[in-house]
Order: sequence, then structure tokens, then C-alpha cells
Amino acid sequence: MSTPIVNTEGTRSSSSSSDSFGSVIDSTARNMRVHRADAIALSASQVMSRSRIEKLNPFEFKDEALFPEWYYCFKQNFSSAVPSGSEFCEYSFEDYRLSFYGSGEAIDTAVTAVQHQFNNCLKILLDKKPFVKRNQFLNRDYVENALIPKIDWTSEMNLSKIDRRQYDLRKMAFHGDYQPLMDHLLAYSVSPQDIWRTFRQLFTLSSIKMNHKQLKQFCESITEAKESSDDIEQQITNWYNEMEDSKPSWRPMKDNALQNDSKYDMTRTMGNNHHAKASGRYGKHGNSRKKPFNSNSEVYTSARSKHSNNERFVADKTILHMSKNEDVSIYSTCIFILDTGSEVHTVNDKSLLTNVRPISQTINIGNPRPVDTIGTLKIQFKDGHQQILPDVYYIPYLPNILSFHGLGDIGLPVSINENREVINTHTQQVVSGNTDRTIKIPVTILPIDQEFPNEGISDTSNFQSDPETQNIFEISTPPSTDPLTGDFVGL
Repeated sequence: MSTPIVNTEGTRSSSSSSDSFGSVIDSTARNMRVHRADAIALSASQVMSRSRIEKLNPFEFKDEALFPEWYYCFKQNFSSAVPSGSEFCEYSFEDYRLSFYGSGEAIDTAVTAVQHQFNNCLKILLDKKPFVKRNQFLNRDYVENALIPKIDWTSEMNLSKIDRRQYDLRKMAFHGDYQPLMDHLLAYSVSPQDIWRTFRQLFTLSSIKMNHKQLKQFCESITEAKESSDDIEQQITNWYNEMEDSKPSWRPMKDNALQNDSKYDMTRTMGNNHHAKASGRYGKHGNSRKKPFNSNSEVYTSARSKHSNNERFVADKTILHMSKNEDVSIYSTCIFILDTGSEVHTVNDKSLLTNVRPISQTINIGNPRPVDTIGTLKIQFKDGHQQILPDVYYIPYLPNILSFHGLGDIGLPVSINENREVINTHTQQVVSGNTDRTIKIPVTILPIDQEFPNEGISDTSNFQSDPETQNIFEISTPPSTDPLTGDFVGL
């Protein structure tokens, strides 16, 4: 391949000019103060657990030639995991400061806190990498204007390693897992024309020969995808989604043996996409090597049809009252599934969320699908324990999901004792008797006073116990597998 031009301009598709910080200068940022400085400072000052940091790792690598791609994907994950992270990774340092409102001291504190969080994540994930100085502070300025430019792009060894990496990603994209190749090409600043050439050649140069009719349909599908959006990444996404729906004869059947484990799903996911593995994301590219699975929406629909008479399964989607009131009975209640395979929390009703903010991520549920909304949720279990969940994804075609691991990360794990009873380890109360493969949790949705609440805040004040509802878990009878991982859902 020709000498790559590394993309350090923000995240994904950015068309604005850049400054010496290697960042996008967006004139709209100068007119938008969208983040409260003291709230961001409070959130960013919290120590991020090592398990959460490791979920930001897009894939494992050894060679410095692959660092630009890794760093590009890491910024996608950091953007989604940290409040104001998207602006931090996309804007210049000066414009990032302009995205805050508050006192000058509060803004300085917020910016510094996010800088240190960024550095801490990179320090842990790049530990023992020979091309990173041990005591170097890893801010964006150093990484993008010093560390990456030091890589020798004239080295045949480095160029060959990138070629070999792209060859592996092409095989994955040929079998449907296109996002890693898309990110690889964007990371090295490949033009939209060359990106389309790369994806087109996946099929035109494959062993599957097209007749004239198939070739015509193939070309028409590309033309339609190009006309569907001005953004190259969205064009490719639409193209693959259409292929998934129409299943053209020139596209091969998915070969699970060629697809590796991935952190792209919801951490992109939240990288574990990726997770519900966000593309993003909750450690390598690709889908897990498991048997084909149904989508979560299909499992959800099937479960509803099998248990249409079970009123516990259907959420009460009343209007969420955001006024403060000590009587929690006025607020809406919903059913959540406790999922040990998912690494993110999800809701299928956007009105349940507060602090709603846009994101751009992809999750893998059979095929990649976009996720564009994330928010904050405050819930109360039936035993009175209250919990704030800062990063909850709005995914309308999935059931409401509480991630077992996500709850554990913020200090509210649940476990099974020797009597096979589910207990809330925070309150030490037995919350369910015999367990089954699927655990359903009814919760009350509560209002939030803060814009960006402290992650993991829990509260049991203002709780009015309902003596008729002592268990917080409701167990469905049929065993079920997690459609995202192939594992059984539940404990």
C-alpha cells in the first residue's frame, strides 16, 4: 500500500478544518456551551475502574504501525464512555473549553479532569508498549503531534504489517463484519473513493463469479447506497444493511469460523458495541465464534408471544413525571431483564431517560446496526434501593436490559447464595427465591436532579415500602440464550 496519511482529526467522519492540536475546528462549538463545568468535573474526577478502562480497548496489538488505527478506535470508545468525551476527542483544545458554561475555575477543573482521565486510560491500555515512554503524560497533543508522527511510514516492515492487517479485515468484511475495515481505512485517511473501491473489490475480485444480471444488481446497490447519505461510513452501513435484508446471490453466507472475537459491538461500543456487545461497544475485531443466533428483537418478540398472559412481562409505559415528589408510586414502572452477557444497560423507551445526548455507535446483533441516543436513568428496586445509571443506551428494538456486569462495576452486584436465592449484596436482602435462566426485574423510574450525576450514586431515602411486593426479581420459566453472546441469560 502507499504511505498512509494518519487521521488524527477528531472522530470518524469529520469535514471541518484542523489546527495545530490535530483537532477539528468547528465554528458551531464557539457558539454552543452545552456542558455544565462543575458537573463534568465531578463526573470525570471519579476514578474509572480498570474493568471499565479495559472495555475501551478496541483490539490487541503489538506493532506500532497499527497504533494509529487502535488510537482512532479508542477515541470512539472514549467519546461514548465519558461525558463530554465526544467534544474532547473531536474539537481543538480551545473549542473544547468553549463547550462548557460556568466559572473559569470550574471550566479549568473540568478540562483538566477529562485530560487526566484520557491519560489514565491510555497509560493502562498501552502499558509495556515499547514505543510509549513510561512517564510521559499522554494527552491528545502529544499523541497526535509527537507519538504518531514518529512512526516510520517509509519502512517496508511497517507497510507490510498494515497490508497484512487489512487483508485480515477484508476477509471479515467479505463475510459481513465490515466495521473494523471501515475504521481501519478511516484511521489511515483513505479517501471515500478508495474506501468504496476497497469494499467493491471484496466482491468483484472474490471467487464468487457474478453473471451479467448479478453484476448489474451489485452496481445498482452501490449507487443507491452512495445516494442515501453524504457520509461515507453511513453509505457503507446502509449498503450492508440492505444486503442483510435482501440477501443477494452474490453475497456469501456468513462464515462464523472466519470471524474473531470483538470489542467493537456496544463499546464502540462501548466497544464491547460496540455488547448488547456499542461495535460500540464493550478483545478483538469480529463476531464471537459461536453458532448463529437470533436477534434480541426476535427473542423479545418470541418471549412476548409465549407469555402474552403474563402481565409481569409488559412494561407500564406511563408518562414520566419529572417533578420532585417523595411518593414514588406516581412514577412509571418497567420490567428489565438482568443479562449476564450484555455489558451495557438499554431501554426501548426514550422518555425514560434524562440527560439525553446524541452518540454515533454501532452494535452487532447479527449485523451491525446504528445507535444514536444515550442517557441517564435513575431506578428504584422493590427492596427500596435506588441507583443512578449514567450511560444507558436507547435501542427501541431490544427489551429493557440491566447489565449484570455493569451493575457490579458501580457497586451493586447481585449474587446467588447456597440456597439458590438471589440476594442484593448492597442491602443483604433476599430478593428472589428459586432462579431460572431469565431474571426479570421490575423497577420504578425516578427523576434526577443533576445534569451529570455521580456515577454509582445510590440512595435509599424517601422510599416507601410496599409490603405486598417483597421480591425485586421475577423469574420467567423458559430458559433462554443471550442472542448477543450465545450464552444463557441470567445467572
